[in-house]
Amino acid sequence: MEKLIETAKAISNEDGKYTSDSFVALQEAIKVAESALETIETEEDLAAAIAALQSALDGLEESSGEEPTNQSWIYQN
Repeated sequence: MEKLIETAKAISNEDGKYTSDSFVALQEAIKVAESALETIETEEDLAAAIAALQSALDGLEESSGEEPTNQSWIYQN
């Protein structure tokens, strides 16, 4: 699990590659996984924590790179 946390922490969104929502979800999952490391008591707990973090990693969505704007005022020919 520690390696998976390291992998997740190495992912950056400085270039805006991922959507804000999916990147925030990953950051939250990392926090939960790090705290779970100290409280895991069974193999089932470990499997659940790994699955949650992996789900957040898998859930990263690439951004379209387009910022939503209101351009309804633009003149159309």
